[in-house]
Amino acid sequence: MDKDFFTYQGIYHVFLAGEQKVSSLIPQLTDLLSRDEEDILLEEVKESLIKIGTPEVVPAVEKYVINEFSSFFAVDVLENIKHPSAEEMLLYHFDQTTDKGLKTLIANALCRQLSTKAIPKVVALIEEGYDESILDLKEPLYANCVLNNVDYPNLEQKEKAKQKANRLKIGRNDPCPCGSGKKFKKCCWK
Repeated sequence: MDKDFFTYQGIYHVFLAGEQKVSSLIPQLTDLLSRDEEDILLEEVKESLIKIGTPEVVPAVEKYVINEFSSFFAVDVLENIKHPSAEEMLLYHFDQTTDKGLKTLIANALCRQLSTKAIPKVVALIEEGYDESILDLKEPLYANCVLNNVDYPNLEQKEKAKQKANRLKIGRNDPCPCGSGKKFKKCCWK
């Protein structure tokens, strides 16, 4: 732990901790997430924490969610721990972060967690704009909606209605151009 570089033997021990689900090593494993220059090690730490997968991993990983070097790994750990505390932590950090890239990663993780609480938040993020260079959020959102038997919000229809309204100079109290019969302000204007 105190050396400049982690040896392959050390990485093998991290692997074994995950294979044997040694939960007593959770604090030491999460401390390794601060070693931002060693991607092979971070990948193995992530996999080991996921394999251990107990609720104790969730609070141990939290401080690394907002770290720019380890956030990808920490969010991936939380995504793969199917426990309400992991979902709640992801929701909390989704609301707290202003970083578009991190928000995109967390939104993806929430969809993969099959969080129904996250659906309106992810829809809003897609509408306001997310980091499309990382991933396409519409795919995991759609899967989340289908698996939870929730109506998938027709994002393309809303976008087209907004564009049409701008072209036609439709006011917020006029009928919505999407054809729903509602006022524009109560339908696609949001």
